[in-house]
Amino acid sequence: MFTFVWSWTLSPVHTAITDEDGESVWIDENDNVNSTIPGGAWIFRLSEEKELALVANPVGTYQIEVKGRTDAVSGDTFALHIYYPTSETDSKFITYQNVPVLPATIATTSIGENVNEYSLQIDTNGDGIIEDVVLPTTLNGEPYDADGDGGGGGGGVCFIATAVYGSHMAEEVKTLMDFRDNVLLNYSLGRMLVKSYYEISPPIADYIGKHEILKTAARVTLTPIVYGVKYPKAFVLIFLSSIIAITLTLRVRRSNRF
Repeated sequence: MFTFVWSWTLSPVHTAITDEDGESVWIDENDNVNSTIPGGAWIFRLSEEKELALVANPVGTYQIEVKGRTDAVSGDTFALHIYYPTSETDSKFITYQNVPVLPATIATTSIGENVNEYSLQIDTNGDGIIEDVVLPTTLNGEPYDADGDGGGGGGGVCFIATAVYGSHMAEEVKTLMDFRDNVLLNYSLGRMLVKSYYEISPPIADYIGKHEILKTAARVTLTPIVYGVKYPKAFVLIFLSSIIAITLTLRVRRSNRF
């Protein structure tokens, strides 16, 4: 099986594919192909406006990253097409059209057996802050329905958590993303919550990312949530122990008054 990723644009972009071990295949500004992925991984510069990337025998999850080249200007856009075989008989074919790009733009999404939604995260200025989300134009040749199966934000980054912890690769962000994909997106109410979050969180994350005191406050708030998601049994035990301790303390104080 192969993962085919190709893109074309009114101004050139570069594509990179990264596996779960952090190994990548990419092409640089000088059109030099680089690869650390074991086995077959290639990128071909077909023309000034078209690039083809392939990874052989894909297993697991891959991150697809598109970077604007230095000659991209305001108003330029690109299209991205991803083909991923999920089995010997089934596959996913995702397309994105008319995605804005600047020289510093970094657009990322994920593809894999357990990825159910494919929002393209747009870091317009290359500063690590996600300013926009672009949903696919089509999935397997049909118009993409964000409210259908797998819709609502799975497979993309958590904006606020990324701004707070500094990277979408941070362990805390990955924990929250796993909770979203494996728990929230399995229920209609969870999908509604995730969809609402993706609609309102980008400007909030942008604002938090520019103010260190807000990042610190948000980190203090998020850390117990991350711990509870990652270690639910321990979190419940600590929570119940805290309730019992508070209750006993209040009773002791009350009894001392009489």
